[in-house]
Parts: sequence; C-alpha cells; structure tokens
Amino acid sequence: MKYLIIIVLIWFSCASISPGLFYNKKTYGNAIVDSIIAVTRGDSFKANIKNFPAIIGENITIYVFGVSSPSVSKTTGSTNKIAVRAKEYTEKALKNANEIELRNIQKGRNFVIIADVYIDGKNLSKKLIRARLGKEYYIGKIPSWP
Repeated sequence: MKYLIIIVLIWFSCASISPGLFYNKKTYGNAIVDSIIAVTRGDSFKANIKNFPAIIGENITIYVFGVSSPSVSKTTGSTNKIAVRAKEYTEKALKNANEIELRNIQKGRNFVIIADVYIDGKNLSKKLIRARLGKEYYIGKIPSWP
C-alpha cells in the first residue's frame, strides 16, 4: 500500500509538471500550409493546406496545440488587451513566414485540425507562451486569465 501511494504521488507530480507528457492522441502526420485565410485568435487560424483534398484542406480551422490564448470577443479589460496582442502576434508571424508547417496533426471536434504549428522551424505555441500571450494547455480545464 505504501508503494502504491508513492507511485501515485510521483505520477501526479510528473503530470503537473508537463500535462502534455501523458497526452496520447492519434496523429495523422505533417502538412504545409498553402495560404492563411484569417487569424481568429492567438491560438487559432483558418488556412488552406497544400496537397490536401478540398473537404479538409480548404478554409479549415487550425488550433495550435499546447497553448490557449484568450478570445478577443469574449473578454474585457486587461484580458482583452492580451487577446488582441496575441491575435496580432500570430497574424504577423504567419504573414511574414516563409513556411508554415503543421506537425503531429490531430482531429478536433467540429471538423477542425489541432497541430503543432511551426513557423520557419520555430514552434508557435512556445513563442506565444514566452511572449506571455498564451498559457500552456493540452486537455481539460482551459487556463484562466486575469
């Protein structure tokens, strides 16, 4: 019993350090974005994907895996300022990119794609978190904003 408690404590301490460490969802490879249609939030955008069938590759919403940014339309005050800055940050990064790669593509609900988004080889999720325009998020409760 003592060892079981120790194992459970270790499991939860590891999970709290990195929620993505134990995230195990089927992935569907990688793809290159052909063009950006619109940025909807700091952590999502609509795009056309190269060499994908039109039903999934045209005007598809892509969520950036591993990060959550606040919504411009659903926030006020200082949180809304963060939301606007996050959206502008992502717009600028995508607009100036030479290559936008979707890695580890996953199916999301409501016909969306969830993927690690790399802009010229750099992870967008990590860039948003470092800039304090997004919070680490994998699954479960969405992070709260001030």
